[in-house]
Amino acid sequence: MWINLGLWSGAESATGHGYASANRALALAVLALLGDLPRNARLIDFGCGRGEFLRLLSSNREAVGVNVDASECAAARERAPRAVVVNADAVAYAESLPDELRGAFACCVDAAYHFNTRARFVRAVRNAGVAALGMSDICLSQAWEANALPWWRAVCLACISAVSGAPRENLRVGPRGLRALVLSSGFASCSVDVITDKVLEPFAAHSLARARLLPWGSQWAVLWSSAWFMRLLARSGAVDVVLVRASSSSPS
Repeated sequence: MWINLGLWSGAESATGHGYASANRALALAVLALLGDLPRNARLIDFGCGRGEFLRLLSSNREAVGVNVDASECAAARERAPRAVVVNADAVAYAESLPDELRGAFACCVDAAYHFNTRARFVRAVRNAGVAALGMSDICLSQAWEANALPWWRAVCLACISAVSGAPRENLRVGPRGLRALVLSSGFASCSVDVITDKVLEPFAAHSLARARLLPWGSQWAVLWSSAWFMRLLARSGAVDVVLVRASSSSPS
């Protein structure tokens, strides 16, 4: 049920349990970005997938999951029966967020780089009055943001965009640019931390290890191709995986 890239400690096995453990670790790292939540805090999971993280969020709080895929929403309703699951485009939902969700805390795990666009999404949640936003996301790498040749960067990002389905605009901005984007959207404070080394290469190594245990077939092909795509991303240095914390109030 988990579908993010994971935050890998190096202790996970090549089994599905290791994958789930890393996925859960990344989701919890995003939740931790929101700090000490008040007892009556409401949580919104944008891009909730099949609801595994949403199940954690709704265990003791009011939670809403938003996802564009109807079949994943059906799975999320089964996994998180206490949550409200909305089948909608995340950006459109954020732009018309119900009044009762003003002041909610927003999460987004490995989804915003697919949104059309991330900039619209960040503006929308800020304009809707969320208290804070925590995300794991993929953007242009810190190194390439400053030093890559413009033509080479454009070619690589076009290829990555085509393969991943992420709008190119979301990949053009790096960690510093992403922080500037969040602050320009009206958030009072923002931090962007790079966690690439704990995500891309470990995910690739784990997927290849699992693929070696399987006979040739569709599952083997998915694992093998996704592993090598992530390995190419890691070794090219083209993108960074980041944790983003944005708050509507200044740090105390």
